[in-house]
Amino acid sequence: MRVAKLKGRWVVVTGAGAGIGRAIALEAARRGGNVAICDIDAARLKETRAQLGDYAVDVTKSTQVKKFAALVHKKADAVDILVNNAGVVIAADILDTTAKDWEFILGVNLMGVVHFCDAFCPAMIKRNSGGHVVNIASMEGFAAMEGFGAYSTTKFAVVGYSDALRQELSHHKIGVSVVCPGVVRTRLTADMRSHGDYAAGISERIHQQHEKSSFGPEKVADAVFSAVRFNTPLRPVAPESWITYYSNRLSPRVTSFILQQVAHRLLRNN
Repeated sequence: MRVAKLKGRWVVVTGAGAGIGRAIALEAARRGGNVAICDIDAARLKETRAQLGDYAVDVTKSTQVKKFAALVHKKADAVDILVNNAGVVIAADILDTTAKDWEFILGVNLMGVVHFCDAFCPAMIKRNSGGHVVNIASMEGFAAMEGFGAYSTTKFAVVGYSDALRQELSHHKIGVSVVCPGVVRTRLTADMRSHGDYAAGISERIHQQHEKSSFGPEKVADAVFSAVRFNTPLRPVAPESWITYYSNRLSPRVTSFILQQVAHRLLRNN
């Protein structure tokens, strides 16, 4: 389903306390949408916009997600657009990533998407008038980068989940898009966990690189609503994301080598 106009339509955005999620929520409101936002960080969430209506929700907890969905469904039979944006980053070698780290990052980046789709998509199907789901992944959903193995794993999973969900929901005229940003100016990397060789100053170094990016979260928000309007299955955002997408299709070995060199230079700071 192509959702060309947002006026009067219901939009749900997860991870809306800052960065990309905040930009998407504000852009949806600017376009006349009725926006319901949630984030685990209640303080940041209130900063986004008081008049949007905000809910502190841990996306890893299906019970909290269901309660949030119930509150939204009291106002609307079904939402028109669901944007799964909540995400976290861990910088560590695969073998240095602890069981708790895996539980944490899989819980937010993958199961958060699953929980929200489980909570909101059935009502969209029952309403029988279409809708759209947008899942925010990453250019690391195309090709992994050394030092971000767990993060890449979750983003590959989101891309695959979105592809499967798209096929199933197409029978109900509900579109599914996966948006894959590259380097964007957000606080996501400033709050990352890190272990092993990547622990010393990693958050600050990576955050500095993101701060230098010419791509702000507003451009990701524009890409999200463009994907919704044109029912685009997959949408890279930022030059490095487009390059990674196409280069990995042409030569995975070359792409892997380039990303490995970038990781060594950036993460190990030598």
